[in-house]
Order: sequence, then structure tokens, then C-alpha cells
Amino acid sequence: MSPPREDAFDEMGLLGFPLCNPFHLLVEIPGIRVLVKDMPKYLNRKVVMAGYLIAVKYARTSKGQAMNFGTFIDEEGLFIDTVHFPNSTAKYPFRGRGIYQLEGKIVEEFDFYSLEVDRMERLGYVNMEEVLMVGGV
Repeated sequence: MSPPREDAFDEMGLLGFPLCNPFHLLVEIPGIRVLVKDMPKYLNRKVVMAGYLIAVKYARTSKGQAMNFGTFIDEEGLFIDTVHFPNSTAKYPFRGRGIYQLEGKIVEEFDFYSLEVDRMERLGYVNMEEVLMVGGV
């Protein structure tokens, strides 16, 4: 039986995503962050969240500027919906599948919460060679 992290990297190679919680593969878990369940407490406030990218919708504004809508899951498996207006989209483009640190303002419309992203950064996974050297710990 191979170690769990080694299996996760095999799954990512074969399926494009791990079957385990992808947050367990991070080099460093972001510090203070808001989870989906706590979003109502932070309505209209700037927060930091972390989410595993599920899908991106590319769109254009009425002026033809690029913008995005993102769907992520937090470390508890709950969905985070994000809005990336043109300034954010231009400065912080999506860089493929993975976990992102998301900074922005929590907004609510029709009892549905989402994050208007000002800044985002893709976080690093542990190095597979290091996982193999330490026996998959």
C-alpha cells in the first residue's frame, strides 16, 4: 500500500484532481482565513479565504472587458462562489487547478453569499520528491 500523499499525486496525474482533501497537500496552510460557514458574520468586510478551484466562467462586461466567476471549495468541502471584476482579472489571473488564497469583500444578494475578489494567489503543494524521500509523511 502506498502512502496517502503519494496516492494523491498519482490521482492528480491520472484524474486531474486528488481524491483526498487537497488542503492536506499544501506546503503551508494559510493563517487566519474565513470559512464558508462564517461568511454571514463578515458581510461587507474584507476577508481572506482559501479555496480549491473547481470551475471558472470567463465573461465580458458591457464595455468588453474580461471578468471571471469562480467556484471553489473550502477545506470543509463547502462551495465558495467568487466574482473577479476586470481590475482583479487583469492583475490576478487563474493559474490552473489548485488551492488559491482569495482576498476580497463578502457580499450578499438574495440570501446568497459570494466573495468579490481583489487579490488572489495560487498556493504551492508539497514537492513530490520530498514526499518520496520522507516516506510519504
